[in-house]
Amino acid sequence: MPKLFVICGHGAGDPGACSGGYSEAERVRALASRMQALGGSDVQVGDTGVNWYASNWISKGKCPKGVPVVELHMDSAAASARGGHVEVKKGFSPDSMDKKLAAFVTGMFPGRADAGGIRYRSDLANVNRAARMGVNYRLLECCFITNADDLGKFNSQMDELAAGILAAFGIGAAQQPQEGDDMQPGDVWNYDIGEAGQSGVNNAKAWVRLGWIDKHAQEVYDEIMRTDDGGTGDGSSGGIFRRICYIDQRVREMSATVQAQAAAIEALAKSAGADPDEIAKAVSDAVAEKLESIDLSVTVG
Repeated sequence: MPKLFVICGHGAGDPGACSGGYSEAERVRALASRMQALGGSDVQVGDTGVNWYASNWISKGKCPKGVPVVELHMDSAAASARGGHVEVKKGFSPDSMDKKLAAFVTGMFPGRADAGGIRYRSDLANVNRAARMGVNYRLLECCFITNADDLGKFNSQMDELAAGILAAFGIGAAQQPQEGDDMQPGDVWNYDIGEAGQSGVNNAKAWVRLGWIDKHAQEVYDEIMRTDDGGTGDGSSGGIFRRICYIDQRVREMSATVQAQAAAIEALAKSAGADPDEIAKAVSDAVAEKLESIDLSVTVG
């Protein structure tokens, strides 16, 4: 069973709010697609070809029983209006998911005056329908499509928005890398995807682990150089991650050396009255000739 059911606002001929060459219906469907991609089986997206408001699908029992629901929208007003918020049924107390979602969206898209990022409504059809059907529902106004800054951030940071929404419903939140995680730089090459019984980065999805590795790249490299098991102490032997780091380091050093040598050759050539371009061409031709002379054969089996 999924942990979250996603409804996309408008659609089926109703574009919703439009601005900057975009429509609300299309943008929230793009966001839902990224939520599905990042959340996997924990996320179920309702039929995006349907206008859930006009078709009254909530009242028709189209939401899976016992699964929290979020309906995605973008707001519209004067160009200066900005910010996101969460809308829940008036008279209901927001639950922990509502509060986490509101805290996230108001942090990413500040500007609304609603206390705690939550607005209480009794005049919205789907809010009332969900309440009557006993559906754990909230409507998310991500931001203002009519505000250039909000729209730009929505488009350029869609994965961040999608991940933040998912985290509010416990999808990926427990797997996000934190300080003090059980994964150390020296363990980078030892993880298994979704290995049971582990926590933190070791049990996170691949994109989370890659983000952790990127954030701690220097620590990883230092650890690899320190613990190299090939006996060289420089990473030229050992496991694949050690060797990749070794290659990366050598390429950086060689690139710097080549640049320095090229500058020195040019200076010497000029001082001797020679043409630096002719010398550079001669060196290039010699290197090409040497490479062509290499004969590499591989025997398999």
